[in-house]
Amino acid sequence: NAETSDHFHTTQTGSVKASIATQSVNATFIKNGNKMFYENISTSAFVQVGIRFYQDESNVEIHTLRGGEVQQDKVNWSSASIENITPSQYEENWGKDLTRKSIFVVSSKTSLSTSSAVKTVDGYEVNVDLDPVLGAARYVKQIILTSGLDKTPVFSKISLTYYLDENLKLQRVVSHCEYAVYMVILVDSIETLDEYYSYDDLAIPSITEDCVY
Repeated sequence: NAETSDHFHTTQTGSVKASIATQSVNATFIKNGNKMFYENISTSAFVQVGIRFYQDESNVEIHTLRGGEVQQDKVNWSSASIENITPSQYEENWGKDLTRKSIFVVSSKTSLSTSSAVKTVDGYEVNVDLDPVLGAARYVKQIILTSGLDKTPVFSKISLTYYLDENLKLQRVVSHCEYAVYMVILVDSIETLDEYYSYDDLAIPSITEDCVY
């Protein structure tokens, strides 16, 4: 189980496709004991935002940069604004802190009857369909702050596919979401993100170091 591991990291890539533009997403998560790191870079014709979170037991340091100094896989982090908040404030504002890996609310109360699990050659494939309102309760906060929206996105579909090895260790998560956002008009969006897990040690980058995608 990744959330109980002292050391692991993930790399996530994907896109959010809408009628007016396609947004590219690159993200990295690293856990080294009680120190955690998360980077999210989102770019489109309308939005360029890079955000880094450095969290320990008592503090979350947030580096945020918007505009031309944010590229799909590279950000001039030295120009970013810096904010320090507590982990509880982070969870309240962003939907979760970094001790909680998934931004989705996955439980027996949010999982739909269409969910399934199958044995594969390499391990197991678990497909979880979530109630779009309950499952996205935390995620909508993150989307609002990342994209600068004035209104809460309206989710219509959340589908998660978990790939586990034969020892039930998580290897990969693919998420597919459909939701509408208010950008002067109501815009339908399809989000597909692919996240790979590794369990070797990886140093948390300094603010001048780039993650590799």
